[in-house]
Amino acid sequence: MCTGIEIAMLAGAALSAGSAIQQGKAKQEMQEADAANIRDQAQQEAQLIRRKTERETSAARAALAGSGTSLDQFAQINTDEIQQLGAQDEAMTILTGRRQGRSLEYAGDMAYQSAKFEAIGGLAQAGYGAYTGWKGAKSASNSFSYNGDSGGTMYSQTGAGIRGRR
Repeated sequence: MCTGIEIAMLAGAALSAGSAIQQGKAKQEMQEADAANIRDQAQQEAQLIRRKTERETSAARAALAGSGTSLDQFAQINTDEIQQLGAQDEAMTILTGRRQGRSLEYAGDMAYQSAKFEAIGGLAQAGYGAYTGWKGAKSASNSFSYNGDSGGTMYSQTGAGIRGRR
């Protein structure tokens, strides 16, 4: 039968395990929220890049038209390049935001997994400690028996007498 110490040890380990799991879950949720914020920021920044690219393209076309240059396909090479570079910047911004978001989500998942493993380890350690404490107390009480004489001789399970002080 378990003593109060073993029960308290197991209860403490269970509370500690529950707390570790809650902390891991909270960190995971916080990382997921941060990931969503980073993705949103990347989308907003990409939208700003898109608007800036449109303004620069329009300004380049206006400069070409103002200089009297005909707006054929050779004259628009500069504006096409501006649009390509803008599209690349936009795509890279979105991609970077997605990658950073995934990285944060992964870190949150790992924090939660780590908390679960920590909880399992703590429970296993407490269970082992309770078992060895209970088993040790049980085996210590069975190792010696008192023969009832006033001489204080105790007998082990092998029958050898152990003399105590008088």
